[in-house]
Amino acid sequence: FNSHPTVLHGLLKMNSGNQSVAKTHIRSLRANGGTNILEGMQQGWAALEGRRSKNPASCMFLLTDGQDRDNLQRKLDLARTIKSSGTSLFVFGFGADHDSEHMDAIANAAEGVFTYVEADSMVTDAFGGTIGTQQGVSLANIQLSIGACEHSVTISQVLAGRYSSALQGDGRGATVSFVNMFLGESRDILLKLHMPAVASPVDDYELLRASVTFQVQGEPTSAEPHSAQQASTCMVQRKKEENFTDVGRARDMEVDVQINRLECAAAVEQALREADRNNFESARTILATTRANLIVSPSYNAQHNTVVGLMQETEDALQRVQNRSEYESGGRAMMQEAVSSNTYQRSCYSKAGRAKKFQTSSSSGMQEAA
Repeated sequence: FNSHPTVLHGLLKMNSGNQSVAKTHIRSLRANGGTNILEGMQQGWAALEGRRSKNPASCMFLLTDGQDRDNLQRKLDLARTIKSSGTSLFVFGFGADHDSEHMDAIANAAEGVFTYVEADSMVTDAFGGTIGTQQGVSLANIQLSIGACEHSVTISQVLAGRYSSALQGDGRGATVSFVNMFLGESRDILLKLHMPAVASPVDDYELLRASVTFQVQGEPTSAEPHSAQQASTCMVQRKKEENFTDVGRARDMEVDVQINRLECAAAVEQALREADRNNFESARTILATTRANLIVSPSYNAQHNTVVGLMQETEDALQRVQNRSEYESGGRAMMQEAVSSNTYQRSCYSKAGRAKKFQTSSSSGMQEAA
C-alpha cells in the first residue's frame, strides 16, 4: 500500500519466536497510498533468490487490492524468470478495486492461476488451500508427446487451454508442455483428428500413441528427464455405420466434460471482452447461449461435478454482466478467475457452495484446517 516497497523481515523459519516477530511487523503496517507491483515483485524475488538453503518446491505469492499498470512488460519478464527457475507464482486480487486483467496477465506469464479473493473472510481459505498445493512431490518440465499411428490419421488441432502446444506440419505428431503439476493434479487435452474411411471393419484400429517425459521438482533443469515406462496407445473399433448402436453413437462422457470446459472458458473470456467494451447485451447473449448448451449436454444431465461447477460459474457470470455496477463490483474479477482456472485446470481453493472442480485433496485438506 505504498509507492515503494519495504522489506520488514527476510525469510524466517516459522517457529514460535519468529511467528511473534512476523505478527509484530504485520500489526505495524500502515497504508500510505499508492501501488507499486513491479518493485514488490522484485523485492520478493530477491528474497527468494538470496536464500541460504532451498526447498525442492518453492512458491511466491503476489497479492494486491490496487491498480498499477506501469511497467507491464517488465512484470511479465520477471514472471517468466520466476517460472523458468521452477518457482510457482500465485496471484491474488483482493476486493473490487484491483485490475484483474493486469493480474491475470502476470499470472499467465508464469503459467500460474489468478485467484479472486472477494472478502476478508476468504483470505484464510485462499492462502490455506494454496499452501496445500505445495505439499508432497511435484513434477516439473513435463512434455507430452503424441503421435498418429495408422496411415493417413492426422491431428488437425490441439486443444490444450493456455498450455504451450505444437503441431507438426504434417499433422502426424504434437507436443504439449506443462511447467509443473502438483501432487494429485491431472490434465486433459483434446485433439481433433482426421481419420480416413476404411474399406472394412477393423477391431483394433490404432489411432494415437502418447508418451511423457518429466523431472521431479527440485532436480536441476540440466538433469536427465524421467520418462513413463511405456507409451500409451489409443485404439478404437471401426464399424460399418449400420452396425452402430445408440450407445456407440453417444459422445463419451469425459470428452463431453472437456468440450464443455473449453467452450465455457472461451465464452466467459469473450463475454469479458464484450463487457469491457460496454456491450453488456452481447455479453449476456454469449453466456445465455453457453448456459443453454450446458443444460442439454450429457455430462450436465449426469451431474458431473466439473460441469456442475461450470454451470455455477456461467450463471454467476450471467448475473454479473447485467449492468456495469455488478460487473465492476467484483464481477470482472470473478469471471477472470473462472477463465484462468478452466484453461489451466487448476484451482487453489474452493468457495463455499461451489463445486470443487480441480482442487487436490491436499489443497482441500489444508483449506479446511486453516
